[in-house]
Amino acid sequence: MSDTYIEAKPLAPAAAFATTVEPTHTNSTDLYYDGRRRRRRGCIKCCGCSLAVATVVILIIIILAFTVFRVKEPKITLNRVRIQGLDVNFSKPQVNLTLEAEVSIKNPNAASFKFRNSTTSVSYDGVIVGEVQSPPGLARAMKTLRMNITVDVIVDNLLLSSPVSLLSDALGSGSLPFDTFTKISGRVRLINVIKKHVVITMNCSVTVNVKTSDVQEQQCIHHVSL
Repeated sequence: MSDTYIEAKPLAPAAAFATTVEPTHTNSTDLYYDGRRRRRRGCIKCCGCSLAVATVVILIIIILAFTVFRVKEPKITLNRVRIQGLDVNFSKPQVNLTLEAEVSIKNPNAASFKFRNSTTSVSYDGVIVGEVQSPPGLARAMKTLRMNITVDVIVDNLLLSSPVSLLSDALGSGSLPFDTFTKISGRVRLINVIKKHVVITMNCSVTVNVKTSDVQEQQCIHHVSL
């Protein structure tokens, strides 16, 4: 029996079966432009947010300027007038009169109204017969301040103004008409930025019953200057 000889063939090297993987190279120019696009989008978003916030702030300031921060006119009102010590001597022209008035100042502003000394005068037949100065005051925001004013009538001025008219009013109609004038000057200050000077004046015509000392008629006109 003859032996069969098979020639052994060497195995192929492993390197022959290896798959060659080509390295992937990223284009540097594409990376540059991608970065620029991302930065541009970020800038656009940031600018858009800033513009939106600025628009909201401007709208709020405009709304506040025309509503809360707009200086409104304080209103002055003569609430009550009372006569004290009215004594008319018909045999001898002599009058003793003290006028007590309650005045209110309504401040509709969002800031306080601070005013200096106010002046109130009483006139009869066009002649000032009494005058008084009230101390400074403060009308707080959205509040009403009430003040009591007392004016002593100067008898000599009242008699010298027109004694005939005085006796005619006291004896004929039984009433005594006179006029009052009040002036208040002050300032409204909003958050220490908006400062507005305010002048309030009030003219009143009052008729008093000689016997009862009651006010028969009262008419007032007020004016505010900003």
